Amino acid sequence: MAEHPYDDIWIEAPESGASVRRNVPMFFGAAPGDPQLGTNLLSALGDDLLHAASSIAPAHTLSARIDILGDRRITVSVAQPHRWTASDSPTLGPSGSLLGNEWWSLSALAALSAAVTVELWCDGRGFRQHCSGLRPLGAVQDFLPPDGSGTRVSLTLDPACIGADVAIPTELAGLNLHGPFCTAPPGPGRLLIRDHRQGPAARDIRYR
Repeated sequence: MAEHPYDDIWIEAPESGASVRRNVPMFFGAAPGDPQLGTNLLSALGDDLLHAASSIAPAHTLSARIDILGDRRITVSVAQPHRWTASDSPTLGPSGSLLGNEWWSLSALAALSAAVTVELWCDGRGFRQHCSGLRPLGAVQDFLPPDGSGTRVSLTLDPACIGADVAIPTELAGLNLHGPFCTAPPGPGRLLIRDHRQGPAARDIRYR
């Protein structure tokens, strides 16, 4: 399991995101405006997807995808097993948000985003919510979901939070997605990062 760069201060973060915005270097190892921040954001996200919390799945077992749609726009899709039944619904997080704190990186990135869309689905039922940062902009809505069970989060990072010149990197091969604290054995999971900024010739990087 990878070691995450936060401690008790994280308790406040899911409530408003204020802790993340005040302490970006603590969460991501670089300050707003630092050119390294974009790389660190993507590395932290990939690390978290490959090393999910034990309450979600064992490390190296989930399949996930990051679609880079622009310099500050990404969509994250995870084949995440949800546990609600046909008669119940997802448990809402702080402030009535579909996005709780089980994925620390997604919650932290949402706190740094101007626009966020969260989608969860399981057993033919889909739930969608639009947010500004971690704050819901309205009630949870139903949508027609894909097959299976999963989570999808679309984020537009806010330049006021990360710096006007910070962007998701175009060089993907050197991302640090395992770090020194990963002791889990190889597994069936994989992470695909697809950069759509190159048009039809989108570049794919696969990690196992």
